[in-house]
Amino acid sequence: WLTYTINMYLAKILIKKFDGVMVVSMTLAEKIDKQFKGIRHLMVVPQYCEVSPQQRDYSVGDPLILLSVTNLSFKEKANGVIWLINQVNLYAKTINTCITYRIAGGGVHLSDVSSHLFRLDRAPNLTVILDGFVQDIEAMYLQADIFLYYSDHDELPNTILEAKRFGMPMIVNECKQFRAVVTDKVSGMLFKNEQEFLLQLSEFVSDKYKRKTHGMAAKKELAKNNSFSTIQKLLEHELEKYLA
Repeated sequence: WLTYTINMYLAKILIKKFDGVMVVSMTLAEKIDKQFKGIRHLMVVPQYCEVSPQQRDYSVGDPLILLSVTNLSFKEKANGVIWLINQVNLYAKTINTCITYRIAGGGVHLSDVSSHLFRLDRAPNLTVILDGFVQDIEAMYLQADIFLYYSDHDELPNTILEAKRFGMPMIVNECKQFRAVVTDKVSGMLFKNEQEFLLQLSEFVSDKYKRKTHGMAAKKELAKNNSFSTIQKLLEHELEKYLA
């Protein structure tokens, strides 16, 4: 609490010294505008992220490989990973297919996830691998079949853009900030509760066409909204307004 209070106080002092502030999402802009009154120029320019030239087959391997990439320096993100492990474990108990769930990302709360795994009544066909910090994360995106993400902490996580970059079929929790980057049932699936998550996971596992159409749509959406040329035009437009 004390660290948060000090950081907020310092942020208010610093932000008031600037005429303009640039952020990566509209939801973040709304929060900043609400918290820090009097910002004359609040600019929204998303992250730049180019589509990977690598092609994906969209066939499910043996074992089925699920992937989450996150930063476990935050308790909220660790709780999201634990929630996903529990749901994947429930799903694994309903099928005979072998599943490997890989979780990439380090941080002080990696131990929380590890402790939960130790206590988990794990399905015999489920293997959960805590990879910690991964240097070659691109290889993991290319090897995995489906991307999973659940967080109440993020505004615009890079990992969702990275998953789109590699054309991954993805299942992400529904919230305002994620709706801005994932078009539900087009470039990914957004779930509101456990039942929706389990249904969406089952649909992706059983339907190659659905995996492919969602994955290709994710790449197309990223190319439209986050390419170098798109971000360059947005940045030039915002700076022109700022300098006018």
